[in-house]
Amino acid sequence: MTRRILLAIAAVAMTFSIVGAAQAQTRASVRLYNNSNQNLTFTLQAQGSTGWDRYTIRPRQYRRFTANAGYVSRFTVRIATTGRGTKVYSLRPSRTYQFKWDRRIGLWNVFTMGRGGQSRPFVRVYNNSGRWLNFSMKSSNSRWGNYRIGPRRWKTLYASTSYTRFFIVRILTTGRGEKRYTLVQGRRYQLKWDRRIGLWNVFTMR
Repeated sequence: MTRRILLAIAAVAMTFSIVGAAQAQTRASVRLYNNSNQNLTFTLQAQGSTGWDRYTIRPRQYRRFTANAGYVSRFTVRIATTGRGTKVYSLRPSRTYQFKWDRRIGLWNVFTMGRGGQSRPFVRVYNNSGRWLNFSMKSSNSRWGNYRIGPRRWKTLYASTSYTRFFIVRILTTGRGEKRYTLVQGRRYQLKWDRRIGLWNVFTMR
């Protein structure tokens, strides 16, 4: 009888352990620190979310932001610099980042705390076709890189530096030459055959 009770208790403990692990996985979070002497306002979006949430952090203050539900592999943050526009950064869950004025580029920047690295601007590209597609891409301050993406697959492409204003993608259509398109950082795009013009085209995804 005692052995059965111990086994039952162990089974219940294991069940709660599994449930707790699952809940922890679905509640991804990121921690942000305002490393300045002024209030900073920004917008934040978790992967899979359709909207942006607006927040303000006081000087020298930490805040933790947790995704509502579902598996989240990244957060996206936007912060504006007066006269310079809005910058978009990709953040990884379970890490701590700081907002800090970057004198080198004259912008509010995002740094990974404790590692000395920076969160790099990015774009996400989706192959909305039934074939493999080859294309080239560069950020506003880098060289061309060649990429290949499978049918109905996503690819996230990062800038080589933290300061990037835009990306340029070029894709070849056999017999029609090469087309170039400008992409805005932090947004999602799809590569798709455009029957109207007979070219591989790039469309913004909402």
